Amino acid sequence: MVRQIYCLSLFPFFEKMEQAPWIRGQQRLILMEDNAPIHIAAFSNQWRKRNGIVKMEWLEHSPYLNLIKNIWKSMKSQISKLYQPQNLEELKNTIQSTWSNIHPGILNDYLQSMPRRMQIVIDQHGGPTSC
Repeated sequence: MVRQIYCLSLFPFFEKMEQAPWIRGQQRLILMEDNAPIHIAAFSNQWRKRNGIVKMEWLEHSPYLNLIKNIWKSMKSQISKLYQPQNLEELKNTIQSTWSNIHPGILNDYLQSMPRRMQIVIDQHGGPTSC
């Protein structure tokens, strides 16, 4: 079901974009996606190929500099260890409470790691990293 929604939404969007005045007659649009399972599924790849949608190559282990994902991962770990929400409302409250109680030192640690992370990307010439 998700793959059908994905494909049925994507193609009309591409058709409209290709007709936009600022794009018409220019180079072909190229789709840029990460390696989420829906994006790399055989069904999605075959569908894009059939519909002439060109996808930008994306490294399997691309440089990872999005700090919020680290914070979400930490929150998810904390919530799964300490809480067992029984319904959507409890989950929402738990997430909001956990977010509100993130210690500023944790945020600072993530922020302080950025120069090191960026240097690794530079050293790898933009290639895959493990940071």
